[in-house]
Amino acid sequence: MKPVILCVLFLVVSRCPVFAQAPAPQDKLRLERADELRIVGEQKAEIYLFSGNVRLRQGLSRLFCQRGQFATATQFALLQDSVYIEDVGRQLYGDRMDYDGNIKEAWVDGHARLNTSDHVLQANWMHYKRIEEQAEARGNVHLVDFVQHTTLCGGFAFYDRLKGFGRITDAPMLTHVDSTGRDTLRVWGRLMEAWADSQRVEITDSVRIVQGDMRAQCQKAYYWAESGRLLLIDTPIVWQESQQLRADTIDVNIGQSKLSSGRLLGHAEVLSTDTSNTGTMTGSIIVFQLPTDSTRYVQVTGQATSTYHVPDTEDTPGENTFTGDEIEMYFKRKKLIRMRVLSTPGLSTGTFKPQPRPPKVVKEEAVSDSNQTTGR
Repeated sequence: MKPVILCVLFLVVSRCPVFAQAPAPQDKLRLERADELRIVGEQKAEIYLFSGNVRLRQGLSRLFCQRGQFATATQFALLQDSVYIEDVGRQLYGDRMDYDGNIKEAWVDGHARLNTSDHVLQANWMHYKRIEEQAEARGNVHLVDFVQHTTLCGGFAFYDRLKGFGRITDAPMLTHVDSTGRDTLRVWGRLMEAWADSQRVEITDSVRIVQGDMRAQCQKAYYWAESGRLLLIDTPIVWQESQQLRADTIDVNIGQSKLSSGRLLGHAEVLSTDTSNTGTMTGSIIVFQLPTDSTRYVQVTGQATSTYHVPDTEDTPGENTFTGDEIEMYFKRKKLIRMRVLSTPGLSTGTFKPQPRPPKVVKEEAVSDSNQTTGR
């Protein structure tokens, strides 16, 4: 079949691939092909109605769909069914797309998805600026980082690919799955902002964190997925097993669903309620290392105090209290095995207060009838 020639003021219907326009400047949106094409309107103001394997081009970018229309004068296109834009290093998908070729922006409605080399942004609706490489997304938003294995979810998102920045609002949640696929960190807040260059996520307002048997809350948090580091500020509290950690700032590392190490900075306090190791540690700074299969280490500095309760199962139950400039403690299987108290030039103190034992009650011996008779 001969190529279909498009003229002015008439309508053509074709059922073969159509090359719809003469060569145009590279920055203009133009139709390259379609299985079916109708043209309405006057010269220089034509509207193309097309369907079937549609392809448009603007510069190095190509637009695909199964049906739609295109106004040549305004450079505006309405694309439907299996819609996507193929750019260098990124792709934009959706059910329906309004595209403005003058400003190179797209509005996608239904199953919107933007793919880049490191991220995927998904939502019910999306506005994408091709020149700035920025997107706004609404409704069931998911921003996935394939490098760090993190996902930010929420109701609204702003994404800037060139700056490597993302902002999530409207009930945002962060999830991170470790390399084994079993250990999942979940973080909630009111606002989440992520930076790709530093691999950092900032969570603001009413922050809650859960991973394994670790729980935490604060008003502001920073998370580095690559290292598993969490920085908690503004009234932070961390709970793990039978321990509660409080301080002005809590800086911890997470591994295998538990805290592996960290620092408590300013008005630091560790409260343990374990039946075999109850006690309290306070100081300006508390540093701890909590490996899962070896001796655990805790260092308290700055007006350090430690109160350690000897359980009733020991020979001499009671309460040990130590004070000094610095206290070092080593634990194994949740039991204190070694302690060192240092003070320069001040004094170190250590006291033991035994637990009062209840008075021993002597039971009256039973007297038999025979004993009573003999006594007479």
